[in-house]
Amino acid sequence: MKRILTAVLCLMMALLPAGAAFAEYDMIDFATEEIALPISTEPVTLTYFKGMDATKIAPTTDNYDTLKCFKVIEEKSNVHIEWIIPPIGQNTEKFNLMLTGDQLADIIEWNWASSYSGGAQAAIDDEVILRLNDIWDEFCPNMTHLLAVDQVMNLSMRTDSGDLYCFPYARINQEVKSVYGYQLRADWLEKCGKEVPVTVSDWYDVLTAFKEMGVNDDGDAIVPLASREMTNYISAVRFFANAYGTDYSFIVKDGTVMYGPYMDEYKEWLTEMKKWYDEGLIDVEFVTCDEATHDAKVTSSHAAAWLSGLGSGMGNYITALGKDGTKLVGATYPVLNEGDVAYTSLMDQIFNGTGAAITTSCKTPEIAAQYCDYWYSREGHMLINFGIEGESYTIDEEGIPHLTDYIKNNPDGYSLDVSLGLFCFGSSSGAFFQDPLLRTYRMYNYNSQADASGKWNKGTMFGLPPVSYTSEEASVRTAIESEINTYRDEMTMKFLLGTVSLDDFASFQSQLSNMGVEDAIAIRQAAYDRYMARG
Repeated sequence: MKRILTAVLCLMMALLPAGAAFAEYDMIDFATEEIALPISTEPVTLTYFKGMDATKIAPTTDNYDTLKCFKVIEEKSNVHIEWIIPPIGQNTEKFNLMLTGDQLADIIEWNWASSYSGGAQAAIDDEVILRLNDIWDEFCPNMTHLLAVDQVMNLSMRTDSGDLYCFPYARINQEVKSVYGYQLRADWLEKCGKEVPVTVSDWYDVLTAFKEMGVNDDGDAIVPLASREMTNYISAVRFFANAYGTDYSFIVKDGTVMYGPYMDEYKEWLTEMKKWYDEGLIDVEFVTCDEATHDAKVTSSHAAAWLSGLGSGMGNYITALGKDGTKLVGATYPVLNEGDVAYTSLMDQIFNGTGAAITTSCKTPEIAAQYCDYWYSREGHMLINFGIEGESYTIDEEGIPHLTDYIKNNPDGYSLDVSLGLFCFGSSSGAFFQDPLLRTYRMYNYNSQADASGKWNKGTMFGLPPVSYTSEEASVRTAIESEINTYRDEMTMKFLLGTVSLDDFASFQSQLSNMGVEDAIAIRQAAYDRYMARG
C-alpha cells in the first residue's frame, strides 16, 4: 500500500498548479478567497432534498444530520440543514410529487441534465430552480474560481444558453478514472498457462481454457465468463461490444453521435457473443443474473472472469478469495487488434449533470449559495470528504491526510466506506469535489487493484457528455427511445440465444428505423453540437 500511495502521490504532484504547496494538501486548486463565517448572524434553517445512499450511509443512519461533519459545519456557518430524504427506491416519485406540490425544498440535489424533462434549462425556464450566474459572481468565490481554472467544468456545467444551475458533484485530478472493468482469476490463468487477454481473440482462447479446466479445487463446475443481465450497466457480455466500436446505447465518436444497436458492428459483436454462448463460455444464467447471484459466483470460486467495480467489487472479491489480492488480475478493455483504441462507455466524467440547485422557493438564496459554496473551500472540502480531524483522519508532517484505524478497521465491523459514512459524504456522492487521494485510499487496498485501475484508465471514453435538450426535443426523444430500447432489449437476447437468426439483423435495423431511431440520433447530435459550441 505504501508503494502504491507513493506512486499515486507522485502522479498527483505532477497535476498540481504551479507554485502549489503540497504541505497544504492542494490536490485541488482551491480559491484563495474564503467564505466569511458565520454565513448568517442569526440561525437559519434550509431544507435540502437528497436521496439516501443505500450502501454507504443507510447501514448506520436514516438521516444525514447524524453525520459528524454537519455538526461542525452548522457551528461554523450558523446554518442548519433540514434534510428531506425519500425512502430508498422512491427518489423519482418523491421528486415528482414535490414538483407538483405547493412547496419545493430550498435546495434540491438531482441530475438536472438527464433526470429533469428538458434538462437544466427547462428547470430554469419552468421556474423550478434559479439561474446561478449572478449569484455565483457575488456570493460564491469557490465556484467562480473553479470556472476560471477548469475549462472542462466551465463547459460542462452550463446550459446551451450559458446558464449555470447547480453546485456540482465533480471529479478533478482523479488518478482513478474508471472504477469498472474486466477481472480474471490470476491463479487460474497461471494454471492454464495463459496471459491476461488483450484482444477479443485472446479472450476466446482464455475462456476456452477455463472451460477445459472443468472444475475448481472443490470439484465444482467453472463458469468461464460470469455476467450480469444485459440491461445492467456493468454486464460483462454487454461491454465486449465496445471492442467493435459500438455499444448497447448511444455513443459519440469523432463528433458523430450513433446508436450502437443500429450499427453494423453490433451484428459482429452479437455473432461473437452467440458463438461464446453456444460453446458454453458464457454463464447460462446471465439472462437473469442479478447482483447478489453474480457476486456469489465470484466469491464461491465458480467464476473465472467477469466485469465489476474496483472497490466494492474487486476489493470484496479479494477479501473473500484470500485477502492478499494475488488471485485476481484486471484486464484492459478488450480490442479487436492489439494496438487498437480501447473504447469504453465506463469512464468517469468530470461532471455528469448531478448537483445541488437552489429553488425558486428559497427565501434566502444568497445564504443557500454561500452555504453550498463553502463545501468547495479548502476547509469545507476536508470536512465533507474526510470528516473530523483526529477521529476519521489525521494529517502527517508533510500535510498529507490519512484515514484513521477506526475507519480502516472499524471495531463494529463496518467497511471503510460505511465507517467513513458516519462522518461525511467522502465515500458517497453529493455537491462537492470528490477528493482524488481519498478515492485512492478507498480503491487501492491491494496491488492488483492499482494494476487493474491503471489498465482501465487507458480506455477512451465515447459516452455522451451531459448535453441539454429543449423541451420539445426531450419529449420526442423520450418517446422514441423508450420504444427502441425495449425493442433492443428483446431482440438482443433473441439473437444471442438463437431464437431469432442473425440473418434477420437487417430487419432489426429496419424496424429501429421505422421506430424513429434516426430522429433520436439527430436530436442527440444537435444537443451534442450545441454542447461543443459552448466552448
